Amino acid sequence: METETVIILRAVSGAGKTHFTSNVMKVAGGGVSVSADTFFMRFGKYEFNPALLPDAHNSCVRDFTHHVIGGSPLIVVDNTNTSNIEAAPYHAVGAAHGYRVIHVVIDVDPALARNVHGVPPEGVMRQHASLVKALSESPPWWDVKRFPSADAAVRWFRDLT
Repeated sequence: METETVIILRAVSGAGKTHFTSNVMKVAGGGVSVSADTFFMRFGKYEFNPALLPDAHNSCVRDFTHHVIGGSPLIVVDNTNTSNIEAAPYHAVGAAHGYRVIHVVIDVDPALARNVHGVPPEGVMRQHASLVKALSESPPWWDVKRFPSADAAVRWFRDLT
């Protein structure tokens, strides 16, 4: 890639965000990803605690900021980011440091999402409703790309590089 880039993933649980991230890292030959899920990993096992979600997201923003300041050429934010409030800190920090910031929306039917974190179907539906609302209210200067699947988003990235 010619310029430092931040990709902010925006999708419901199970839409293929981690699949996208791992494939983009292969295509790019490196980069870093940040995720609130990392906070819940204990000795290789995912141990989610909803009471710690604010701490997880704060930790993720700290990790992201560290990588931006360090000049990582490609940073992928691998969170649901279903509201603009969730995506805004990553956008603001990346843009303030001269990164090209792209919001990649994996717009799968929530009923088709592969849910590896045990989010109940009604939770996935709430995420989807929140994402649809957020996208309709996103600032017009945000570069938002929408894809019907994670694989379609990977193909786009491959063509971008």
